[in-house]
Formats: sequence, C-alpha cells, structure tokens
Amino acid sequence: MLPTKSKSIFNTKGKLSYIMQKNLPPLDHLRAFEAAARHLSFKLAAAELNVTPAAVGQRIRSLESQLGTDLFTRRIRQVKLTEDGALLLRDVSKGMTLLRGALSRLQARKRPNILRISATNSFTELLLLPQLPAFASKVPDCDVRIISTDEKLDPNLDEVDVCIRLGPGNYPDLNVLQIGQHPYLPVCAPQLLEGSPAATSLSALNSLPFVEEIWSIEHAAAPSWHTWFETRGAKFLPTQPVVKVSLASHAIRAALDGQGVVLARANYVEKWMARGELVDVLGHSGQEASMFQDYLVWRKNETAKHVLQFIDWSRDAFDPTRSEGPET
Repeated sequence: MLPTKSKSIFNTKGKLSYIMQKNLPPLDHLRAFEAAARHLSFKLAAAELNVTPAAVGQRIRSLESQLGTDLFTRRIRQVKLTEDGALLLRDVSKGMTLLRGALSRLQARKRPNILRISATNSFTELLLLPQLPAFASKVPDCDVRIISTDEKLDPNLDEVDVCIRLGPGNYPDLNVLQIGQHPYLPVCAPQLLEGSPAATSLSALNSLPFVEEIWSIEHAAAPSWHTWFETRGAKFLPTQPVVKVSLASHAIRAALDGQGVVLARANYVEKWMARGELVDVLGHSGQEASMFQDYLVWRKNETAKHVLQFIDWSRDAFDPTRSEGPET
C-alpha cells in the first residue's frame, strides 16, 4: 500500500511516474535498490552494504510495495531490472551521487589533513608504500589513509580522495593524470640464466620455468605468455608446469626467488633490475606494450590542499620522465 500522503501514477504501459508529496521511502530501501540494480545481484549488494541478501530482498520488496510496481524480475541466481526499475535507477543514482559527494566534502572540511588514497593491491605494495616516506617528508602534516583494493572505487561516490587505476584512461567524470607509460618485459633472477642461452635465443626460453599472473578483467589488455610468444612468431611450449598467481606482486616475488621468468611491468621491477636482483631476459626485443596504464583520478573542481599536493608530487614520484602538466 502507498502511504496516505503519497500517490503513484502509472500510464497504460505500466511505466512508473510517481509523486511523493511528503513521505519518501526509507533511505536504506533506496540504497538497497541502487546497489542491487548496479550489481544486478542481491548477494553483491548485501556484501557492499554489510547486510544479508535476505535483508536486501526485504527492503526492495517493501520499496516495490510502496511504489506499487515491480522493480526487478527475479530468476534463479539472477535478477534483472524492469522498465520501471531502470527509470527509477537513473534518478536514484544521481541522487546517491549528490548525497555521497556532499557528505564527502563535509567530512573533508572537518578533517582537512586526511588524504584517502585508493590503489590496486600490487601498485600499493610495489610502488605506493615504498614512495610514501618521501611524500610524508614533503607534507608532514598529512594523515594518509590507503585503501588497497583491486575494486574500482570512484572519488565521486566512495569515501576516497584519489584513486590510482590501471585502465584505458577514459574517465570523463573525473580529473585524470597518466603516470608513466610502462611496457611489459620478461625478467627473472640472474641465477636462472646460468648456463642457459635464453638471453639470446627465443626458442631456448621455453626450457626455463615460467611464472604467470592470471589477469583479472582490469588486466585484459596485458600480454600473456601465449600472446607474447605469438607476437614474436613463436609458440609457448613450456617444458615444466607454469606457476600461476593472481597478483603481479606475487609473480615478481616468485621471480626474485628464482622460481621462473615473469612478464612484469617495467615500473614494478626497475628497482630490482637496478640492484641486479632481476635481469631483463631479452632486452628491447622482449618489451611488450600494454593498452592499459596507470592513472591518477580525482574529483573535478577539487580544492583540498593535500589532494592537490599529492597529485603534484605524484607527477615526478611515479613518472620521473614526465615533462608535461596534468591531463584534466
């Protein structure tokens, strides 16, 4: 039933057109709907909201009852937005974005020294954490909070100020700064090449052990060993089982331990190469470009001092060869 002070109007096609004169649905109902509609999953929405899937379903059913229309069609292990649900999602998403942004800006005003940075797990471990002492010495009054996740957080939506993303760089609703352009290259511990001609022979490389990161969706443009060999007119025919891991940092650690050759991004391994702990197996001929690179993204019209200081510092910290200003 609709509240007595609210009414719902539908056209003959059943499209939702409602006017809530005084009583809005509970915010937790709208949050449950928006999360479930974004994920097309009650289970994922529940994980995001830290409630049970049953609680998400109950809130959505209550919202549907209040509005007098179905927002989802339910199938086994799958939900799909109805036409009314899609119409509602469009405006609820805008409202949630405005609400999250307002709260985030208010929190930033009350805690101006806090800087919240989101980065992928591997970038955090291999580049961000080792560089942070340099930033802290330059901006000692900044309280840095790092959110290490491979989930793509959004400064417009989430409680984060700057995100370091691996992707194509197309983020129209955010300011964007590319931090370097880094190829992939085959590297290994030097002892792995002792007595092997792999450094000068592509075919002999197959005789060595291999380590491979199983790319996630965000790494879809990165080379695999199969594509790397194919690009060079050869076949990937390893003579022993390939060690497979889910993070670049784990693959590099395995390479450092002498477990095999790994395709690694140059910026991830340059410090170990400089110390001689990893070697470039084939030199320039082994380099492979990637469609995805690292980007810093942050809110448009950002004015917070520490956010702007971090962006400015990052230009040289993560891309020492950079000579141009930020891309916005």
